[in-house]
Amino acid sequence: IEAELKSYRDKGMNIVRYSPLEEKLPGFAGQDAMIRFYKDPDEFKDWRGDILQVITVAQSFKQRGDHLGYAIFDRVTANFQRKAYGPENEDLGEMNGGRVSYQHLKNELQENRVFFYFGTIPAPYTLSIIEAMMTGIPVVAVGPKLREHNAYKWPNYEIPDIISSGVNGFWSDNYDELTGFIDLLMKDKERAKAIGDAGRATAIKLFDK
Repeated sequence: IEAELKSYRDKGMNIVRYSPLEEKLPGFAGQDAMIRFYKDPDEFKDWRGDILQVITVAQSFKQRGDHLGYAIFDRVTANFQRKAYGPENEDLGEMNGGRVSYQHLKNELQENRVFFYFGTIPAPYTLSIIEAMMTGIPVVAVGPKLREHNAYKWPNYEIPDIISSGVNGFWSDNYDELTGFIDLLMKDKERAKAIGDAGRATAIKLFDK
């Protein structure tokens, strides 16, 4: 794809990237601008976190398995009430939150205590983490080693550059630590709010207009 893009760029086409990590793509064809994805902080806000549940958003979560981190989510959230929202998740059983409306999704981000993030390999970040952080729900994310996939040999996960663990969210490459972070946020709402508020400030800085 990069080689094909280069041929068009040589003829005058402009390329806009959405993450600095795209520079690591094999055969990187260059860029004319880097503009991050956008969400409206007046739409995603007002986290309350009264439901002691960990949630995530993923389409065909179990079917797409290692590209969405299903096994990791299943393992680290096993001892908590949990839901995965998105289409084609009927095979998740009670964990399935289903496909929900835009307003319903915003409500779930507001009402639940913790958001778990893996993203979609090989995207450096996805819209779901912007929506979560901007709402103010505290995020627990996997680290870069857990995110690695043998089909993609370049750095493709920007979250450790966006989240400073313990400050505006949490991330780790250790399963027990990930579970511990979720447990901490479930038990300490004051800490959860502080983490979520810092995450929201980061999201507004990076992803507002």
